[in-house]
Amino acid sequence: MAEISKTADQALSVLLAVSEHSPRTPAQLARDLGMNRSVVQRLVATLHRRGFVIRQAAGYVPGTMLVRIAERVQPELRARGR
Repeated sequence: MAEISKTADQALSVLLAVSEHSPRTPAQLARDLGMNRSVVQRLVATLHRRGFVIRQAAGYVPGTMLVRIAERVQPELRARGR
């Protein structure tokens, strides 16, 4: 089995947590995920810059990049569903 990237795994954990329980602040995410707050802050900043999360007054929520990715998932299946 191939080795995984710890940083990528942490970023995906943050993204999943935001998508399941938003809005979330970096402090809440760090507590929920058992991660260092400064690490979570850097991960969230990266996800925000890339459009995967959006900052709102109460915390971070899923961003538009997730919709763009979802639109590319099995387009033929989605077309038949319409």
